[in-house]
Amino acid sequence: MNKYKLKTIHILVIIFFLASFLRFIKLDTIPSGFHVDEAKIGWNSYSLLKTGRDDWENPFPIHYNTFGDFRPTGYMYAVVPAILMFGLNEFSIRLIPAIFGAISIPILFFLVRELSGNIRISLLSAIVLTISPWHLSLSRSGSEAIISLSLTMLGLFFFIKSIKKSQNRTMLLSTIFLSLSYFFYHTFRLITPLLLLTTLLFHSWPPTYKNLFKKPVSVFIFLSFLSFIFILNPSARGRFSQVSVFNDLNVKYELQKLPFEEGDNKVFIARAFHNKIVLYSIRFITEYAKYFSSDFLIGSWGSKPLRYVTVNAGPLLYIEFTLLFLGLASFVKNKINPLTLLYLLIAPIASALTTEDTPNLNRSILMSPILSIFVALGIDFIYRSTPRFKKIVWLCILLNFVYFWHMYTIHNSKREEIAMNRNSGVRELIAKLPQLQKDYSLIYLTNIPDNLYPWYAFYYQPDPKLFNHLAKYRDKGEWKYQNLVFSEFKCPSGNIGDVTTSIAVVDSEGCVKKPVFTSLAEVTRSSGGVAYTIWGRK
Repeated sequence: MNKYKLKTIHILVIIFFLASFLRFIKLDTIPSGFHVDEAKIGWNSYSLLKTGRDDWENPFPIHYNTFGDFRPTGYMYAVVPAILMFGLNEFSIRLIPAIFGAISIPILFFLVRELSGNIRISLLSAIVLTISPWHLSLSRSGSEAIISLSLTMLGLFFFIKSIKKSQNRTMLLSTIFLSLSYFFYHTFRLITPLLLLTTLLFHSWPPTYKNLFKKPVSVFIFLSFLSFIFILNPSARGRFSQVSVFNDLNVKYELQKLPFEEGDNKVFIARAFHNKIVLYSIRFITEYAKYFSSDFLIGSWGSKPLRYVTVNAGPLLYIEFTLLFLGLASFVKNKINPLTLLYLLIAPIASALTTEDTPNLNRSILMSPILSIFVALGIDFIYRSTPRFKKIVWLCILLNFVYFWHMYTIHNSKREEIAMNRNSGVRELIAKLPQLQKDYSLIYLTNIPDNLYPWYAFYYQPDPKLFNHLAKYRDKGEWKYQNLVFSEFKCPSGNIGDVTTSIAVVDSEGCVKKPVFTSLAEVTRSSGGVAYTIWGRK
């Protein structure tokens, strides 16, 4: 091994350790709060470990019904080994995305090297992704999208290698990793065939009869068929049906309103200008454009969901946004593979087909490593054109990152908008329940902003068979476990009938005190706002 390769390995190892440090440090407490999705993942992983069933009592499910949607369950199964090693706690639930987030750094290095053959750009891309606010936030927050992203990047790397060398081993590895990504996040079921088809056409253009029978085509056909199977599955379509542009009420309203506004005897004009193809296309383009706007890329509150947002920071560092333009400007002059630009254009397509919580950081996560490549091209441009400024650039990157890290670790927990979306305060409330259960015959619990059952189960770990047998009826209304009543009201204190026993009530914020109750405690968020109020009546 020559000195140059050895130096590259050493640098890559250092980058990987930095990426791991940033993703693992204080992982159980930062970000503050424990979101309902994280609690459900943890409890269902524990239930699968103990009983082989989720909390709906479905045996070894491949989709999980969260709130009328059906999410892939790969994350639940992946967490099981972490629970076996570290127990059921916040660290275990966040560990798997953090590991995959760290692993994706060297994966990006090898992917960029395969695309460009340029070691410096590959290393720079890995460094940029290491400190990416977007990638860091999702890696530390129990996001299954990060796991799916890493598997897709790795599968794409082997797919490109299989095209170049047509090896059975690389094709098999590509198929395995890309298929696995389908079991973690919906988005990649749509964009993976697009990525593969684009890669095939790029390396086999113009297409010929001979190209159609190249071995790597089989990988594309298999993954496309697998996507088709999932699309046909009603459970797999559940979430898309909820957030799809095709079910958007605004578009449906325009479809009815615009033809009416044309007036009488204007049928041809109405059909020509106000049909479904035109209006849905307009909505898609509008949503698609959001992902390339400055409001999304560097805007403090321009992205969703709010639980992944950082105060005064966007998905990209401010200096990265500047370098991004330099990278795009120098794109044509560099030897980087044009596939990179095509991948960037494909990345937000699935996201643009949705209208809820947009522009969405989870659904468009593939943009993060690709944008890192273009930022790296911008840094490389400075290296080549004005090398005397490269130290200044790195100083700006360092200062900008330190600012982001400070805002992320210190100020996020103090902001009400973020604390609310991260369910801050629930852990403190759940800690009070055992004493309430001793002091009162019945305890009525609010279901706003989320039903409290997954946190109770997560922190106290009741027998999954008994608990889930009761919890599976939660979609029918009020249900009970021991002397805990999981109500269907925001303010159960105002919806309790004649109860002769002593009761305690947990109301969500904003509920009015009833004369018959005595105030017992207020549970506050890390931001200082009141999350829950506890009332008592003997």
